Amino acid sequence: MPDTDLDTETTMKWWSLYVEMAVSSIAPDIHEEVTRKLVRYHAATTTGHDERFAVQLTVNADSLTAAIKAATTAISGALNEATGRSADAVRIEAMTEEEFDAEQEAAAKAAAVPELMGRQEIADLLGVTPQRVNAIARTAAWRAAVVPVQTLRNGALYLADQVRDFAASWTRAPGRPGKNA
Repeated sequence: MPDTDLDTETTMKWWSLYVEMAVSSIAPDIHEEVTRKLVRYHAATTTGHDERFAVQLTVNADSLTAAIKAATTAISGALNEATGRSADAVRIEAMTEEEFDAEQEAAAKAAAVPELMGRQEIADLLGVTPQRVNAIARTAAWRAAVVPVQTLRNGALYLADQVRDFAASWTRAPGRPGKNA
């Protein structure tokens, strides 16, 4: 629930802002000093576009305009104290903390490593030996349905979803019974 300033009865929101300043080539020790000066904003500094000094921080404000003003004032002040130079903001991305959290969660899901299977996992799924998996992997049906994601010294890794799809349509050829039979 948003905080309320009892004096003004204005609803306050937490805002997440990414701000790039019109200054570049900032030494690592200056990054650390500015981060310390902005600790109350949970700030993190980085190098942004065109090597510009950038800060990601959180502020509590009653509007987007007030959040931008608070963030740029705090960053400019900390940068001026740390370097003796002033700089204007040249790029600002701002959103509510809820929007930021949702965006970060979506990005984390998109970047998640998919489930993979190697030779032994495929053998367990198909009910065959790992050696038989090698033979199956050479068939046209396998190559049409399953593409290796990475090949390591120990063998190829495949997307588990592709392997399961193959297994659902695979008909075991006559011959020796499965290893679990």
